[in-house]
Amino acid sequence: MLFQEFVLHNFGIYKGRHAVDLMPESRRPIILFGALNGSGKTTFLDGLQLVLYGKHARCAGRSNMAYPDFLRSTINRFVPPQEGAGPELEFIHHFEGKWQTIRVIRTWNGRNEVTRERLEVFRNGALDAVLSERWSEFVEDFIPSQ
Repeated sequence: MLFQEFVLHNFGIYKGRHAVDLMPESRRPIILFGALNGSGKTTFLDGLQLVLYGKHARCAGRSNMAYPDFLRSTINRFVPPQEGAGPELEFIHHFEGKWQTIRVIRTWNGRNEVTRERLEVFRNGALDAVLSERWSEFVEDFIPSQ
């Protein structure tokens, strides 16, 4: 599995859409992230956890907070809650004998104290309803949360 792109949209300190290219170059096979304290490194990792594992993610600052409350708390404070937030991750994965591009998009909004989460998984550019429905089982098979 190779991560290709990670996107944060209105997530934590990341207002708007922020896309990060995660494909290493042959001359530079490692990608490092560095920044001052409070610059969003932990938020970035929380977004990665959330896109992959949803309510089973181990995010900093969640402690005993209910999942819908935690999601609502991650919406950037400078956007209306109904605009919502969410992470996306695109990666290539060897599955059933061939390489496939998988894009996982997890979004939510915080309208009227009710948080609605949506998960869509695309395989080779097409929405895969079965994979979207069974994502939590699929992801645990190739990158266990523990």
